Amino acid sequence: MKKLICVILSVCMLCSVWSISAYAADAPAFELSDAQGDRGDTLNVKLYVRNNPGVTALRVTIAYSTDDLELVGVKDGGLFDSAISKSELDKTPAVISWFAADSKDKTESGLLATLTFEVKEKAKNSFVALSYDEDDVINEGMKNVSFETNKAMITVYDAPEETTEPDSTEAQTATAPSEQETTSPETKATDSSDAAQTTAPQTSPSETQSSPKAYKTLCYIPTAEQESSGCNYKLTIKDRDGVFHEYEMTPSAVKQNGLTVYTASVPADEYEPESVVYQVYSGETWLGQVTKTVSSLDELNGVAVGFDGTETKLTELPTNPTDEPANPTVEPTNPTVEPTEPATSNPSAVKKSNPIKVTVKKKTVSVRKLKKKAQKVKPLTIKNAKGKVSCTLKSVPKKLKKLTKVNSKGVITIKRWKKAKKGTYKIKVKISAKGNANYKSKTITKTVKIKIK
Repeated sequence: MKKLICVILSVCMLCSVWSISAYAADAPAFELSDAQGDRGDTLNVKLYVRNNPGVTALRVTIAYSTDDLELVGVKDGGLFDSAISKSELDKTPAVISWFAADSKDKTESGLLATLTFEVKEKAKNSFVALSYDEDDVINEGMKNVSFETNKAMITVYDAPEETTEPDSTEAQTATAPSEQETTSPETKATDSSDAAQTTAPQTSPSETQSSPKAYKTLCYIPTAEQESSGCNYKLTIKDRDGVFHEYEMTPSAVKQNGLTVYTASVPADEYEPESVVYQVYSGETWLGQVTKTVSSLDELNGVAVGFDGTETKLTELPTNPTDEPANPTVEPTNPTVEPTEPATSNPSAVKKSNPIKVTVKKKTVSVRKLKKKAQKVKPLTIKNAKGKVSCTLKSVPKKLKKLTKVNSKGVITIKRWKKAKKGTYKIKVKISAKGNANYKSKTITKTVKIKIK
């Protein structure tokens, strides 16, 4: 691939310019997010570019267990001006590649692609592994650029506690599992005596059944501008084995200097942390981050970190450190529990049907306004959902395919369309509620009509 890229770039190659990220102290990384759900669910695994030092072309390989997962979609994250290229969905391992149309280094960090997997009926917990060849990630000077990689954990609720490695050994080139990963209590198979105790909480030998699981409370204080703009915040912890653990940060009732303190509850003893990253997003658009190097999560427990890196020890903890974490991505043996929904004490109990309701209204967009700037409409109303909600476009008319996107609140955005044509356009949207310990996940597909007049 490197030779091919050389030919493509040779016409417009300029002097090498290496753009250093504002967070260059942190290693560049290709990062896959974890996911969890029931058999038959569709799950999204997101591929991020972190701390990008500047690349003009990349090609990564994603391997997964075809016994457990089926890749049903790959969506461009819109990180770069030019689109990604992807292999056919039935080819394993999957390949995602990209190169800059103008042959210049791009330093954006954020969402590169979203991979959608369908969980098969006999699926077990499994990994999705990411790798790349050193010659396949380069800058405009045709020099190799190194990125760290990780493996995503796909947790299947009620599956036996054994973990399947990806089918392809190619993914192990850059991300071979460490000994600690392969012998982790969360991924090894239980013996026959453990399997018999189906109603007992899963605890370590040193814990009693009544001992609560310990969590640390990590806090972030947004700037006034971030809060007024309605930004969202994520917490990513890199452990000493190079594995990334991602958590959603949620607003608390505690204020600091008039600003809302956002928190995430993190398992205290599941891994040894190396760094903690507070990330700021506007929807899916990455706006920046603050990175803290730590030797223990105790250093940041109850400490509010600001966007300028300042630390403030809170006298009042926003959440109880022994509570379940807020929307953790990594929780193989205990699915996410919403604070308002107490977890069932019997892990074998049947979950209730998700009560999510979705209503649709026809919306109208002015053709004159659409020719001048992007237009937003909210044809979907989502109520009573249990668990995190996500919306994806299932089918879009050809004329609008590259112009349309939808967010988790059901808001559809149509980008500026200089040659907008009047008419009624039908868009199919898939709405998914992830569920929790008491409720199943559920997916609903709705057809939205948008009239451009």
